[in-house]
Amino acid sequence: DGNLSDYNITTDEKFALKRLSKENINANLKYPQNSKYNENSWNITRIDNEYSVSCSVDAPNTFGMLVTHQFFLTYKKENEKFILTSMKLDENNIIKTKIGMNDTIALGFLICLSVIIQNFLLQR
Repeated sequence: DGNLSDYNITTDEKFALKRLSKENINANLKYPQNSKYNENSWNITRIDNEYSVSCSVDAPNTFGMLVTHQFFLTYKKENEKFILTSMKLDENNIIKTKIGMNDTIALGFLICLSVIIQNFLLQR
């Protein structure tokens, strides 16, 4: 039995959540500058201190074809700030944002190392 105030969302909160969600989504798209948000798809709900946001985005894939994706984000509000607690793309959890350069270099090193080891073992 919650109060209505546990479910109400102010216009300012909606605006802030939409802006913040676009930032979080764009950080996970390959070509955010070529993506288009379906403005009629936004759904923002609240239960107590948890806010849920969903929307659809037409974003180009690696081959340049536009693909529609559905994003689901949840936030908690602490000290008047929204904190992202989860983010899903088409039902898949997004664990972290874009891979950093150090992660890319480390991954490349590990791939090269595994090829070298495989070649060494095959020559034995």
